[in-house]
Amino acid sequence: MTMKKTISPGPARAAKAVGYARVSTPDQAEKDLSLPAQMKAIRRYAQDHGLVLAGEYVERGITGTDDNRPEFRRMLQDIFQPSSEVGTIIVTHGSRFMRNATKARIHKEALRKRGIRVVAIQQEVTDDPNGRFAEGVFELIDQLESETNGVRTRAGMVENARQGYFNGSMPPFGFRVEKVATPAGQKNKLAVNPEEAELVREVFRQYLAGSGAKATARGLNQRGLLYRKHLWTRDLVLHVISDPGVVGTYYWGKRGKQPRPESEWIATAVEAIVDDEIFEMAQKLRERRDPGRSAGRLPSSPLLLAGLLRCGRCGDTCQLESSGKCDPRGQPYRYYNCRRFCRSGKEACAGYRMPVETLDSAILNHIAEHVFTEERCREILRDFLEDQGVLKLKTVEQRRLLEREREELSKRLERWYERIETEPALGDVGAERLSELKAKRDEVLRTLAKLKPLHSIPPYLYKVETIQRFQLRLREAFLSGDRSTARVYLHNLVDHIVIGEDEITIEARANAAIAMMAEPRNHKAEAGPAEVLADVVDWRTRLDSNKRPSDS
Repeated sequence: MTMKKTISPGPARAAKAVGYARVSTPDQAEKDLSLPAQMKAIRRYAQDHGLVLAGEYVERGITGTDDNRPEFRRMLQDIFQPSSEVGTIIVTHGSRFMRNATKARIHKEALRKRGIRVVAIQQEVTDDPNGRFAEGVFELIDQLESETNGVRTRAGMVENARQGYFNGSMPPFGFRVEKVATPAGQKNKLAVNPEEAELVREVFRQYLAGSGAKATARGLNQRGLLYRKHLWTRDLVLHVISDPGVVGTYYWGKRGKQPRPESEWIATAVEAIVDDEIFEMAQKLRERRDPGRSAGRLPSSPLLLAGLLRCGRCGDTCQLESSGKCDPRGQPYRYYNCRRFCRSGKEACAGYRMPVETLDSAILNHIAEHVFTEERCREILRDFLEDQGVLKLKTVEQRRLLEREREELSKRLERWYERIETEPALGDVGAERLSELKAKRDEVLRTLAKLKPLHSIPPYLYKVETIQRFQLRLREAFLSGDRSTARVYLHNLVDHIVIGEDEITIEARANAAIAMMAEPRNHKAEAGPAEVLADVVDWRTRLDSNKRPSDS
């Protein structure tokens, strides 16, 4: 039989108390209004009731729904000491102690067993069953009030984000918080932080130049380029290169206590730091480097064409195959062959075996001399200009229609708000209609945030010397013998290569070629891999390949 013992407070314990004060937000703590008022009321209560305050504990800007609060924990640790003579914890209101009814019961019961009572000045109850019942009701009311406030606060923050304002205190890397005056008072907006923005671009440059996330982090740390006074890590690099905010769309509300579905995110348009093309290339490169996300690819392979080759028979990727024999130099013969053939045999796919050195040289020579000729470069630019004009017209028209739809939805929402105020009988019907209209408006706002303005094409792009400079860079990269540089250029310019029975098809990325041609005219042709695609004009387009007849 287990016996429970409740410690009765002795005279010394009963005469001593501690005071606990708390506010929920840092803003409340900074204004320094509520906390002094709470402590003043606590001291007056102790004096009026003949209690000696043995300690004061003040919690600044921490929610009461959680019991993992530094001062709260320190208070419990102090009064649970065997030498402690504290018999009372004084708070101005039960919500200051806890805003979670279940946790409040657990802590108060543990305190009661040690002869310690929690007294709420504005909710004082008797120390008997009836008093504890009333106290439990107060705790439930405090929790309900907290949860209701949470719903109202989130609704206000959602509307704030919809209007393009920033709700947080710590801006994403590359941005700073800027105060703006509004009819409702000062609000926060995200603006580009020039120093951090340049560091964001450097992260993309290093990552696209062939450095992995860990190597990029090490390089930045060695150069003293820190992440807000902290060392870069692999995860920080991956976070920066995958943050949609750097290309002009910041999302608020991704997480609450748990991650939220994308449909609940609020999109806010911000100034872009890097170009869409650069961002997309970084995402594709990351995918190629992730074996778990890209089965069959060889992200860390030293092979020049790893991750690019596909079998013309079955469409699977190609991998390294060795015959087990060696050449006269003692080096094993190496071949590219179908991954399915290598793993399952010719019954799965007959495959195509190609010597590594032969195919590498053939691909590099063909791209350097034949794929990006002057005629083809001009055709790429002509196609791009035509697509750009059509896309610009479509974008302007789409924005005009979306703006009109947003205005119409806003007017309909205002009319429904007025009806609900004057016709209470609408009840759930009105609430359901409001929710439906808000969802439609949010979808329109998300779409508008993703629409980016199209910019003019620099005239120097059509000049002969621009194309010749681009061709020179390719020849130097592909024919100089530096395979690391060749690999970086190759993986940026080529989407995939298909090996067939009597032909090899190279699917190029026209958008990457245009981006490289658009680099500043003072760019040095001898630039190393760290400078690949360092500067790109801010176009908004997608050209997936440079398909041409296979006989060229």
